[in-house]
Amino acid sequence: MKHLILSIVFLVIFMTNKGFAENKFDPVIIVNETIISKFELSQRIILLNILQLDGDIQKKASDELINAKLINEFAQNNNISISEEKVQEGIRELAQQFNLSIESFLLEVSKIELATETIRTFVKDRILLTELVQYKFANRASIGDDEIDSFIINGSASLEINLLEIVLPFDYNNRNEVYNLALSLKNKNSEGITFEALAKKYSKSDSSINGGNIGWISIDQLPPDMGSLFLTSDLNTLIGPKVFDNVIILYKLANVREVPLFKNTRVIIDYVELNLSKNSEINLSSAVQIFENNNNCLNLQFELERYPTLKGKLIRNTIEELKISEKKYEKIKTLDIGENAILKGGNLSENPILIMLCSRRQEISKNDREIARQYLFSKRLVSLADGFIADLKAEAKIVYK
Repeated sequence: MKHLILSIVFLVIFMTNKGFAENKFDPVIIVNETIISKFELSQRIILLNILQLDGDIQKKASDELINAKLINEFAQNNNISISEEKVQEGIRELAQQFNLSIESFLLEVSKIELATETIRTFVKDRILLTELVQYKFANRASIGDDEIDSFIINGSASLEINLLEIVLPFDYNNRNEVYNLALSLKNKNSEGITFEALAKKYSKSDSSINGGNIGWISIDQLPPDMGSLFLTSDLNTLIGPKVFDNVIILYKLANVREVPLFKNTRVIIDYVELNLSKNSEINLSSAVQIFENNNNCLNLQFELERYPTLKGKLIRNTIEELKISEKKYEKIKTLDIGENAILKGGNLSENPILIMLCSRRQEISKNDREIARQYLFSKRLVSLADGFIADLKAEAKIVYK
């Protein structure tokens, strides 16, 4: 949090010099009959910078404030309000993103002239939008069991990246100087000085103590353009300089990995196996033909009852995937339902084994189902919220001063 405070001080100075402090309650946007003042806009810009969003922060701040005025007007017309308990819980969750208590978080942001009421309004508006979408689209927002099952089965992993950073704050007076410093650090890295050494010496981020390493980050947490940038970059190459509103950052992509979304999901395999001994009534080629002609396990079991010497040799197993022997699993994992394979012994004395896959299913824990439900619910709310706000904007009168 400290390096954020330091870098945003430059932003406050910049905004003051640019005239934000003069006539701070003058309107900059009028939404229907509600005013957005210079002060509100400047406060939201500071807050979004604390949250380290990229892109055009002033536009994002303007858009958010317009949306907020519209949803508050809708809520007032429909007698919908947010309790103080929910607002306090929202502030607590925001503070936890910086590993701070509410009191410590509000104290830190007050040092950069960010008002407590700005934080309250920001949190309340986000909660209010969720409540309004649920109020307006209750039936469409619900998530069914089939959707949860499909998501867990088909969405098995997410990508995480391990990033290193060099963070260089600037104000409007020294932007070019800091940008040139970033370029010189890039050259030093190409000449053999490690990124980690440069980060420890030059970076103003808390991560500098670790050589700029900020750990593993889910690609889903990044803005789409940043996520795409990192995923299309080679490992261990330097990325940037990237210019944000008040900092210039150099990145190094250290690693990429797949992480299971659901760690408590078990895969259950149901299969049959036939051990063909030398004194069996049928040889291997005949047995393979029988397996081919019967593409489900039940039919296969009925067919093999015609052969007395095979009685008891066709065994059906239902077992967790992880408990199957490695050699057998290498065959089974390639099979579709009803397909078969031959598992040959390691030496000539071992009998061949025919395998048919009967079914493959996932047993989903209650915890994973709830995680999936919340994830899908959140995505649906975002989609519905975007449409809801677009409708409100289409009917609104928005005037930029």
